Amino acid sequence: MSIPATKIPTNSSHPFWLDQILTTSDQLPYQGDFDIQGLKINIHGYDPEIYLWVEKYLYPLNLSAPSNTELSYRINFLHCDDLVLAALNTIENNEIDTRRISNARRSLDRICVSKQITVDCDPFYGMLWVTDRSTNSITVVLSAKVRWPFLEISRVVRDLITRFLEDKGWILFHAGAIQSNEKNYLVIGDASAGKTSFIIAMLYAGSAFISNERVFVKLVDGRAKMLSFPMPIAAGLGTMVQYPELIKFIRQPQFCQYPPRRINFVKVHNTPEWKWPELEDKIQFLPQELSRQFSDISGVPGGNIDGVIVPCRRKRQIVVLESLDKKTIGSVVTHNCIDRSHDEIYPPWMPLPFQQPSSEDIKQTISFLENLPNSRIAFSGDKNRRNEIKTYPERIFKALVGEYNS
Repeated sequence: MSIPATKIPTNSSHPFWLDQILTTSDQLPYQGDFDIQGLKINIHGYDPEIYLWVEKYLYPLNLSAPSNTELSYRINFLHCDDLVLAALNTIENNEIDTRRISNARRSLDRICVSKQITVDCDPFYGMLWVTDRSTNSITVVLSAKVRWPFLEISRVVRDLITRFLEDKGWILFHAGAIQSNEKNYLVIGDASAGKTSFIIAMLYAGSAFISNERVFVKLVDGRAKMLSFPMPIAAGLGTMVQYPELIKFIRQPQFCQYPPRRINFVKVHNTPEWKWPELEDKIQFLPQELSRQFSDISGVPGGNIDGVIVPCRRKRQIVVLESLDKKTIGSVVTHNCIDRSHDEIYPPWMPLPFQQPSSEDIKQTISFLENLPNSRIAFSGDKNRRNEIKTYPERIFKALVGEYNS
């Protein structure tokens, strides 16, 4: 969409491109609502597919569940090279005061237009974020440089949900979660511990998906409750080759619903299949897409936490279960609690009036998780042992059920 220049009203203190963004965002033709835990998100966009994609992306949060609205936010999505270029030219020509805002993921130029309106500009990716705290609105302007616009849209929605839930006392952990035998397990551990491999194995064995990589946790009425987090599942090729249902996604990428951002198919297809497990490439799946490959079991948005699982991937290891002492499990849980020091999680463009959980709430939640039943589950990390395709998921499942039923 190309928007012609318009004359700025004489009483306007905004740059002309900002006035056009604000005017155009009120005229977007497509819209839809989402309700998540009391937060109503009203999406307005230039493409009807935006709503459908966000609906798929937020699927784990169970959007059909009733929700009493506590707060409403409007998110607008524009696609206009001219507006992005005009904003960047304003900054480059020093026509407006800016402040550099950086984190591990992005470096932005921030314009504080007023006490309520902030504009963040990303010259590398060609994007603008306009946050208006007086109207509870966020407007995202994308240029043609943005390769996967729907993913940027998903991040905006996801990060808004994260800030809102944290303000309500939910604590974010680097963890996953599954439901097996009608019990909910928090799957927690450091990077490369095997969380995703374990979760995929349990889905194969008949468990229900709750979350992957991120889980919200909150103490409610003397119980620890968990809530899913909208995020794709990134499966490594070494894990995928153990499942015939997943190998087709490597051989025929057109089956992938999620954009192939973390895999180089040219490199993969020029590599002998027996060497695929040695590659670092990953394919990302929407949770419901991956679950359907193994069963018709629907995902679960959350519930009370019945136990804590710490996966441990070891080479040529038959499945072993062992309980961890309170000090060890406490260290694992504490190390995987996400806070503002994890700046790659908190994008710098989100200047919203939300608070994080208090340090006391975090301490009490960690202490509660320390006292739940736990198991460290060690299983084979030998990616080439395809004969385990049916054995180690079933062993894990049987051992897990036996452990928590004893």
